Amino acid sequence: MSGLLIVFEGQDGAGKSTLLTLTAEQLSKDGYPVVLVPEFSSNVLGEYFKKILEENKFLRLNTLDPSAFTETMYVISDLYSQDELEIQPAIKSGKIVLKERHIDSILACQIPKIMDDYSGEKEDLLLPWLNSVAKYLTGPSLRIFLEVEKDLLQERIIERGESVSKKDLIVFDRRQEIYNQLLKKDNNWLRLPNNSDVKSAISLVVKAIKKQYDILSDR
Repeated sequence: MSGLLIVFEGQDGAGKSTLLTLTAEQLSKDGYPVVLVPEFSSNVLGEYFKKILEENKFLRLNTLDPSAFTETMYVISDLYSQDELEIQPAIKSGKIVLKERHIDSILACQIPKIMDDYSGEKEDLLLPWLNSVAKYLTGPSLRIFLEVEKDLLQERIIERGESVSKKDLIVFDRRQEIYNQLLKKDNNWLRLPNNSDVKSAISLVVKAIKKQYDILSDR
């Protein structure tokens, strides 16, 4: 049987990494085969993004950085690399792949930057264009979206030792606008208010994943 791709989406500070890790632990404990795939790959592009994220959490363009279009193609290329080398082989072997951030995060994070870099570009044109570039990626069986109030996001990011400026809050708002459009577009989203207790969130996510996997097992 084939496996599943489950992606965890949401703003910075929403708790994606924590929920993904705890979900993987519970599924493994219950005897389900799980593979974790991080946000970026371990190849040259992935390492590049990991490095600059340490200094620039919103991947804001500096003078010597590539344009927003070029950077977006880099990010999508890295996701394609993960898809071919990690995600597809794991799914073919019957694993449940848990992935932190997928194409929806790229759309939410990069479209505002492209619009800033190229003021004539329109959001309603960029969404279908980028979706067409990403159409050969393995589609998620389920998307988990962690919904957290902006004040709580800010609090969590500060607790990590990072600062949050007024510009950062504007970035949150613009990304959320894109996420809201994506959430309305497809019906394979599980939306979680992650200001609730962690145990309840894990229970809901694990139950939803098991349901998807068990349906495949019965075929």
